[in-house]
This record gives sequence, structure tokens and C-alpha cells, in this order.
Amino acid sequence: MTNDEFDKVELPALEQLQALGWIYLNGNDFAPTPNGEREYWREVVLEKRLRAAILRINPWISDENLRKVMREITHPVTVTLMEANQKLWQTLVHYQSVEQDLGYGRRG
Repeated sequence: MTNDEFDKVELPALEQLQALGWIYLNGNDFAPTPNGEREYWREVVLEKRLRAAILRINPWISDENLRKVMREITHPVTVTLMEANQKLWQTLVHYQSVEQDLGYGRRG
């Protein structure tokens, strides 16, 4: 018996992403551990990595806005998985914007 989904879909996608510079990490490397990347299998977003990436891309983001963005991504308000996936895709492609108080005009 062949594994058509892996051979015809997953493997070509992984190869294409790696050719574009993405790094492939095996899911078994992220098995739940108390101090690891995640504590439970149901945690599909690696929050430590996401938080680090958001801070790397937006070093000026406030703690409050970081919490807002993390919550928007990790706790979508949707009814179906398809709707959640579409909302996340739109957020990532069309950017997530939050108001940032940079302190201009403050007197101290």
C-alpha cells in the first residue's frame, strides 16, 4: 500500500518550502514536555517561537500589544476550523495591526 498523500502532497510541499529557505523540523521533536516547546499535543502553535518572531520583527511592540496579537492568533473566535484557518491566513497575509503608543508628545 502506498502513502499517496505523503508522496504526492506533503513531501513535495516540504521540498518546495525547503527550496525557498524554510527549515524543516520533525514534529516528533516537539513532543510535549513540561519545559519544552509545548506541554500538550493540542497546542498547535509554538507560542515561545511565535512570541520571539513577533518581537524580532516588531522590536518596538508593547507588552500589551504583544498579548493582543498572540491572543488573536492563538485563540481565534470562529465556529469552524476552516473559518479559523481562513481568518489566520487573512491576518498573516494582510497584516495584523494594533495601535501603538510610542510616547510622542508626553511630558515627563
